[in-house]
Amino acid sequence: MEFKDHFSWWGSWVLGRELSDEEKACFASHYKLWQECMKLDEPIIILEDDVEFSDEFLNNGVEYIDELLKSKYEYIRLCYLFDKRLYFLNESGYCLSFEKLAGTQGYVLQVSAAMKFLKCAKNWIYAVDDYMDMFYKHNVLNIVKKPLLLKHDCRIESSISQAGRLFLKAKFYRKIIREIFRLYRNILKLSYTFYIKKKLDIN
Repeated sequence: MEFKDHFSWWGSWVLGRELSDEEKACFASHYKLWQECMKLDEPIIILEDDVEFSDEFLNNGVEYIDELLKSKYEYIRLCYLFDKRLYFLNESGYCLSFEKLAGTQGYVLQVSAAMKFLKCAKNWIYAVDDYMDMFYKHNVLNIVKKPLLLKHDCRIESSISQAGRLFLKAKFYRKIIREIFRLYRNILKLSYTFYIKKKLDIN
């Protein structure tokens, strides 16, 4: 396997399960695209092959593409699966999220974000969309463009919630280790969230 060195033996201790083959393949495909962005040294728009464009995009596609590629934000989601609180940043429809939005159907990627994603992706422990949501790990803010430019497919959300989410029956000491890592992530997330909110003056 080309990326076998990224799958650490201790990954299941942190997450409570191993990534499924589908999740590993998905991570690998996005990882290669991040590398390609670095190689090209220019922003790219990444779309999965089964996406469906929203009416908003179909009516104003050229203008949106130009705007997105020139945006000051280094990573912009064009769609997400889980409805969570968003903080509006400006009148152009850019929002910030501190929560797990899930999904990798489409996003705009600047070289700086690709570099950060790659730097912190030495070990593939989480599904790629979960990893990309971890702003407190790689310091890439989770920006969303509103209105959404890709359609939300509930069938995709359902499959994500079902596929590859089975946790291993862990021994007691593994559960303790898993909870320690969970606590560490939560503390890190809260700290970063507080810092970013204060820096951007949002509530």
